[in-house]
Amino acid sequence: MIPDQSNQDNTLFRQLNLDNGMGYLLLLGGLGAAVGVLLEIYALFVDPRELDIFRQLFPAQLTISWEGGRVAVPAEILAYSMPLLLLSMAGGIASRLINAGFSLIRKR
Repeated sequence: MIPDQSNQDNTLFRQLNLDNGMGYLLLLGGLGAAVGVLLEIYALFVDPRELDIFRQLFPAQLTISWEGGRVAVPAEILAYSMPLLLLSMAGGIASRLINAGFSLIRKR
């Protein structure tokens, strides 16, 4: 019998462990999502025509009734805030995926 045989079994089992595999999958998915978010942010700064899609979603001026008065919101504010909101949500999802992947990989 080899003296380190039990240590070799643990090493082999750890490499084939489902938690580690899922952890690496979540980590790679989170990193891919983070890279996608960064590329979209870069595309919005380089080519402002990307915002035209969001400008078409809203009317020229949106009026909101509030406590007997009306507030007019320009379409530009909504066109800039919508991508920021969506990108922040995607960044949060990427962060959660990366943290979940690290926690599964480090679990012993």
